[in-house]
Amino acid sequence: MANLIFHHNASEPFKQNIYWQDQYTGAQDTIGRLRKELACVTTDFALLKLEHESLKLEFAQKSEEAKLAAKLNKENKKLTKLLNKRTGREEPYKSNTPSSKKINKRNSSKENQAKKGGAQKGHKGYGRNIFSRIEADKIVRIPISENCDCKGEFNSHVS
Repeated sequence: MANLIFHHNASEPFKQNIYWQDQYTGAQDTIGRLRKELACVTTDFALLKLEHESLKLEFAQKSEEAKLAAKLNKENKKLTKLLNKRTGREEPYKSNTPSSKKINKRNSSKENQAKKGGAQKGHKGYGRNIFSRIEADKIVRIPISENCDCKGEFNSHVS
């Protein structure tokens, strides 16, 4: 014979039914809340993804701007150097600048510019007087090797 359980309290099945209805309603509320949270997280993720792409583009733009700025600075220096290059014909040369320091003298022909400078041939030169060892205040001997760093030889006449 089958075992049957009878409830003595008639309200017991009703209470159990209310309990499960409460559990079901609570679960539905939880599911609704979780769906809203999932929608927020999904939106936040999409925004973060867009922000990441924006930062990548901004970095690329700044990198390109830096490259362009470096290129422009280099070209600017080159042009400034070209602009400041003197030909010797422009002013201002200050009054104390010796003519030997000027690149090209005014009113000089190409023929005169090609000539060697110096005194005329046959004229006596004036330079520093040679003095004897007795007249010297101090004599410093500097030893030199027979060969220099370039492997050439010295023709030394020092005694």
